[in-house]
Amino acid sequence: MQLEALGIDMTERKQMSETHVLLIPEGLRLVGKDGKVGSGSNGEGGLQQEWDKAWMQEVETSRTVKCLWELVDLPAKDESQFPEAVMGFTNRWGLLNLPNLGAKHIDQPSSIKMSNWGDSVEEVRAFLKLLIATEAGDPVEDDVVETLWSNDPDFPGSLFGEHGEPISGTELMKRVQEAVSERWDAESRPKRIQYQRSMAIWTLSGLADLESEGRTVPVWDDRGRRLGNTAYGVKGIVGASLQDIFMSLEMDVFLCSVCGKPFPFEESPGKRRPRIGVQRFCSPECRASAKRKATLASWHRNKDRKLLRRRNPLD
Repeated sequence: MQLEALGIDMTERKQMSETHVLLIPEGLRLVGKDGKVGSGSNGEGGLQQEWDKAWMQEVETSRTVKCLWELVDLPAKDESQFPEAVMGFTNRWGLLNLPNLGAKHIDQPSSIKMSNWGDSVEEVRAFLKLLIATEAGDPVEDDVVETLWSNDPDFPGSLFGEHGEPISGTELMKRVQEAVSERWDAESRPKRIQYQRSMAIWTLSGLADLESEGRTVPVWDDRGRRLGNTAYGVKGIVGASLQDIFMSLEMDVFLCSVCGKPFPFEESPGKRRPRIGVQRFCSPECRASAKRKATLASWHRNKDRKLLRRRNPLD
């Protein structure tokens, strides 16, 4: 019932084709608020991307699988390397989304604040953390909830309470904010998880652009007549990927025990799926870091034992 109300229908989706459209900019540059290329500071009112015009490039969905995970792997928006990292990402994957003027004016100069990129990266990371925690039946961290609320305060017309009854988005926000302010202590685990499920559905509806008009269009080509789902730009492509993760029977997304970033499990010969209750690592670097910390901790334990024996030789 909840998924159908927000347009998420697994049966219908299987009958649809997905089209991903990269928005390729020409004359892309990083400009500060003083109008000088490459100057200024990151953040609201600081750096922004500008370009002369853009064009659409339709690509196979198999080519955009890594787009989501490269976005998640970008530096934090307050780090000095964030703007240059976003520029490199844009050169590979194109613009975040269509300019405000829309597709009819995509061939005109436009811009986007670097802070918009930062908010999008934070929101996607927070959603994945919310999804992982809720799937495991665990309370999500307070900062995840606050990120999702602060980045986009708009809600769908109605969501659902713990007994399936429709509630307004404003009421849900009030309930969750009350729970967050009390650090979830006053809420039972089932109620917390129900809130988190509603949060996940609401967030996905925005990230995957499920409520906008015009994404689902008729397509008639060599493969026949069907409804096509078109995702424009990085935001649309990432939203479609998150929608696929949400609907997957086995959600192979984990949090790294070292850096805390979400990462996918990529099945390959000799590679085992991470187990419950053990550390999980997104990269060889994080695995090596954890090994160094474990070795150092072991060295200190052995050192303490030796000191204890010297002080108490008869024990």
